[in-house]
Amino acid sequence: MNSNNNIEKKGEVELREIGRIFVKKIWWFVGTFLIILIAGVLFTFLRTPQYGLTSTLIVSNVNQTYYETLMEYLPEKTSKLVIISNITESEEIRSDRLLEVLQENLSFDIDREKLESSIYVNSKKGDILNLTTVYKDRESTFEINDVLMSLYLEDINLRIDQAYDSLLSGIDQKMLDILDKVEKLDNDSIEGKKEIELKYEIYYKLEESREIFIENESFFIDRIRISKGPDISNVYKYFSVRRDIVFSLLFAIAMGVLVAFAVNYFQTIKK
Repeated sequence: MNSNNNIEKKGEVELREIGRIFVKKIWWFVGTFLIILIAGVLFTFLRTPQYGLTSTLIVSNVNQTYYETLMEYLPEKTSKLVIISNITESEEIRSDRLLEVLQENLSFDIDREKLESSIYVNSKKGDILNLTTVYKDRESTFEINDVLMSLYLEDINLRIDQAYDSLLSGIDQKMLDILDKVEKLDNDSIEGKKEIELKYEIYYKLEESREIFIENESFFIDRIRISKGPDISNVYKYFSVRRDIVFSLLFAIAMGVLVAFAVNYFQTIKK
C-alpha cells in the first residue's frame, strides 16, 4: 500500500517538474510554435497548386489449368500470353518505352523527369490497377492521364493479340510436327507403336487446348478493361489546405515542446 502511494507521489512530483520547466521556457515554445506555424501556412498558400486524376483498370487473370498443357509443350509462346497481371502492367505503364511515346503525343512541352514524377501507378488485390496523374493545372493533368491510358490500352491489346496469334500458330505447327514424326515411326514394332501412342496423346492434348482457345477467344484476349476512365470533371486538387494547416499546427506544437525542453536540458548541463 505504501509503495503505491510512493509511486503516485513520485509521479506527481515529476509532472510538477515538467510543468515548471515548460512554464519557465514558455517563450521558447511560443517562438518556435509561431515560426513553424507561419512557415507552414505560407507554404500551404504560396506553393503552386497541384491537381490529380485517377483512372482505374481491371486486369483479369486466367485460370492456370488452361495453360498447363501449353506451358509444357510451348512454354515461351504461352508465357507471353500468361504473364499479364496488375503487377507486371503497373511496371509496363511507367516503362521508358511508353513514357517516350507519351511525351511525343502531348500537346504541351514537359521534360521527361517531370512527366515521370507526375505519374503514379498503384496495384491492388483483386486485379485492380489505379493510374493517377498529378500536375500543376487541371487540363494538363487530364491530358496526361487520358493520353497515357489510350496509349497503354492500344499497346497492351496489340501485345495480347500478337501473343494469342503466335500461340495458336505455335500449336498448329507443333501438331503438324507430331503428325510428320508419326509417319516416320515404325508401326510394326512394339516400341514404334508405343511411341506413336505417346505422340498422339500429345497431339490430342494440343488439339483440345486449341479448341478451348478458339471457342473462348474473348476470354483470353479481353483481359484488361476500364473500370473508371479519365474524365476532366473528376480532376481534384491534390493537396488539402485544411489538412496541411492542421498538420502544420500539430507539428508546430510538437517542435515547440521539443525546443523548450532541449533548451532547458542544455542550459542545465552548461551550469
